[in-house]
Amino acid sequence: MKNAGIILAGGSGSRFDSTLSSKKQFIEFDGEPLFFKSLRCFDASKQFDEIIISLPKDDLEYYKKSVINLSLSSKLDFVEGGETRQKSVLNAFKKIKDFFDIVVIHDSVRPFIQMKWINKLIELTNQFDGAIIAVPSSDTIKISKDKKKITKTLDRDKIWFAQTPQSFKVSILKKAFEYSSDNNFESTDESGLVEKIGGIVALVLGNNFNIKLTNKEDLLIAQAILKTL
Repeated sequence: MKNAGIILAGGSGSRFDSTLSSKKQFIEFDGEPLFFKSLRCFDASKQFDEIIISLPKDDLEYYKKSVINLSLSSKLDFVEGGETRQKSVLNAFKKIKDFFDIVVIHDSVRPFIQMKWINKLIELTNQFDGAIIAVPSSDTIKISKDKKKITKTLDRDKIWFAQTPQSFKVSILKKAFEYSSDNNFESTDESGLVEKIGGIVALVLGNNFNIKLTNKEDLLIAQAILKTL
């Protein structure tokens, strides 16, 4: 069984604090660039035969050297990020050889990833087409078609908030990307692609500490979480 990991650190961070000199995945967090936290967890898990890191074109060579200097035990490869998240994943996925069985994908701006999640995702992906970290909704979810009036209230007991990491059989995700290309379909995560072709994706319970740093308020929350660990 061969597993590949993909760390997504190729985004522009356009929704983050524009006053900062660094993209959000590169801001200093706990004494090092933010994306190092996810990379170190992937490496320490000993689950991966190769880890592929997606980086912005302008930053690729600089952070490639920084990562190599970490002297991690995993085999590493690097790829240029795309215009969208899906394109960044696809660029990295193209690096994976056909003899790999499972791929685990993680947003590097979720620094509180846990090793046990990686292990459970891989275990379940051997049984299903994929598995994702998610948390059940504690809020009531409303739909509004015009952004002014409520159209519908969803059943909270059936709502889960998807997170990463997400894990899939390489063969299934390859078919999902082919469908996406042929039908001009784009999803905000890989689970959506796999679901679109009828794939069965399992849920693994995460937690609310596994936040994604999208704006400067998220950074403040993450720094507060860090103090509790």
